[in-house]
Formats: sequence, C-alpha cells, structure tokens
Amino acid sequence: MRRKKYHQVNAQEAINALTFLKKEPHFKKYIEVREAMREETIRELQNRKNIENQNLHFHFTGKLEAIDEELDNFYNL
Repeated sequence: MRRKKYHQVNAQEAINALTFLKKEPHFKKYIEVREAMREETIRELQNRKNIENQNLHFHFTGKLEAIDEELDNFYNL
C-alpha cells in the first residue's frame, strides 16, 4: 500500500476521520496530553533562562505555535 502525500489527501475524508476520532477515548487522551504539553511550554517560556536565551525563546515560541495550531484544528471540527 502506498502512502498518500499531503496534497493527495481528500480534505473531506480527513475532516470525516478526525470528526470520528473526536469521540474515541484514546484520542481524547491524546488531546489531554497535547494540552498538558502546551501548558508546560508556556511555563518554559516564562522561565528566566529561556527568556534570556534567544534561541530557546524562539524554540519554545515555535513549539507553542505548532501545538496551538494543532489544537485549533481539532476544536474547530
């Protein structure tokens, strides 16, 4: 079986699959884990060491942005 590339995936199929997954207990646990990771990332951004180190600050800012985007996609289904 060949894997589909991102541009080959039918958007409606992906939405239907995620809508179905939202009801699954394991998927709900995954969302809880991602929310916890988001909170930990916010705490890391508030850490003085990470504020003073520009590379770490950009790293955690990017990580937070990625998690937020992922969660927004799940919540908007």
